[in-house]
Amino acid sequence: MALPSGNRELLKHFKVLKFLGKGSYGSVYKVKRISDERIYAVKETDVKSMSQTEREESVNEIRLLASASHPNIVSYNEAFLDGNRLCIVMEYAPNGDMSRIIKKQATARKPLDEMQIWKYFIQIARGINALHEMRVLHRDIKPGNIMVADGDVLKIGDLGIAKLLKSSMAKTQIGTPHYMPPEVWKSRPYAFPSDVWALGCILYEMATFNVPFEARSMSELRYKILRGRYSPVGRQYSADLIDMVRRLLDAVPENRPTLKQILSSETVKKMEAKIRMEANVPVSGDNQMLATIQVPRNLNLLKGKFPTPQYQAEEEAGKENAAPMNMGLPAIKEVVPQQPRAAARAPSAGRARSAAPEPPRDLRRAPSRGEREQAQRARAPVAAPPGAALQPRGASRNGAPPPAYGQPPSYAQYGGAQYGRRAGPQPPNSRGGQSQYEAQRMKVAPPARGAPAYPGAPAGVSRVGSRAGAKPSPYADYGRPAAYPPAYMQRQVGAGPGVQEV
Repeated sequence: MALPSGNRELLKHFKVLKFLGKGSYGSVYKVKRISDERIYAVKETDVKSMSQTEREESVNEIRLLASASHPNIVSYNEAFLDGNRLCIVMEYAPNGDMSRIIKKQATARKPLDEMQIWKYFIQIARGINALHEMRVLHRDIKPGNIMVADGDVLKIGDLGIAKLLKSSMAKTQIGTPHYMPPEVWKSRPYAFPSDVWALGCILYEMATFNVPFEARSMSELRYKILRGRYSPVGRQYSADLIDMVRRLLDAVPENRPTLKQILSSETVKKMEAKIRMEANVPVSGDNQMLATIQVPRNLNLLKGKFPTPQYQAEEEAGKENAAPMNMGLPAIKEVVPQQPRAAARAPSAGRARSAAPEPPRDLRRAPSRGEREQAQRARAPVAAPPGAALQPRGASRNGAPPPAYGQPPSYAQYGGAQYGRRAGPQPPNSRGGQSQYEAQRMKVAPPARGAPAYPGAPAGVSRVGSRAGAKPSPYADYGRPAAYPPAYMQRQVGAGPGVQEV
């Protein structure tokens, strides 16, 4: 069969090495994962050509494989959609399946050793018991679905038609005809004893290299199975093995032992001791059945609904990163230096406030209207007075000469337009003018010409903005001429020769 090719999602992560065979609903390939260079088996199913029921059964295999964790069950690694193909990555068994071993021994005409048969039988029984503990009915137990890993370890695979029994019985007539029990042939409800019947068929086949019921047609096969008669097992095997075959191939389902009864029987315990098999791994609490994966009509909606990938290499790498490497050295005790008491004290409220980080800009208080206007005035360029020319470096904004060295500047030299205001008449209602209370207290008065500002005052300096008999105005100390009254007075009453406060 041709190997997968083209622009495939499978080929981006895996290298297909060999076609292994066909299983339920799909083909199986031997692949090598590019990331860890390990060998896996990929079961590829064309879900586009399937009915909705067949799609649900294919996705159900992913759920059951990912839920079961047992040494005698094929482990799940990953599942993904590759176009219209459903790919399931699982454990690879390098030695094929049980049918290959039986066929090889039959061709060589060399019967299997009884101890080897018991070793295989006990492993298969343990795997089926793990499924039954999870209430999973396999429904297709046969040598072709028993994989042989390294060390003659058997693993149950192909859960494509397995069913989770929510009730006590199943009704669908399904399985491989030679391994189907009488109750299935009668179209009656069946349960876990049907897997026990199939296990008896495998045990018989390992001892005789033939199925217990052989026929040339389906009707003849049905007749022989319902009759329940088969050729006896050869005398080269023990009575324990012959009796086990008889008990498992009982036509009455209620008379067949359960897997738990088989594994706890004296015969199996005795054989385990002879073979020196390891103790059976009990079904752990981790084997919790995953939730049902709903299969939509649109297969693209399945992406992201599969169980998490489970690769042993990645799990081992995670454990190595999580656990520190032990080099055989004595453990080093971490010494934590003791802080002095003064440093160990909790910081005060003031320190905590100062050390607190600046809150983000989104959490700051919004600026008020006055703050916004002040910031706008600070950014706005200062308008020059009408008709003013550019002044040389060192000159004031209103054209006054710079002050002499050692002399305080006058009001004009300070710049009458400081804070963005212009020296000169301003409209009465302009922004920044004096309050109504101040306006009522001010009135224009003729200046006292020739009156000195204070005894010994220089010429040109008069008393401005002072009451009669009051102390000299503080502006006189800066030598302000009478022709330059305060700016806030000019804005309210206009520029005058002088303003006197009443």
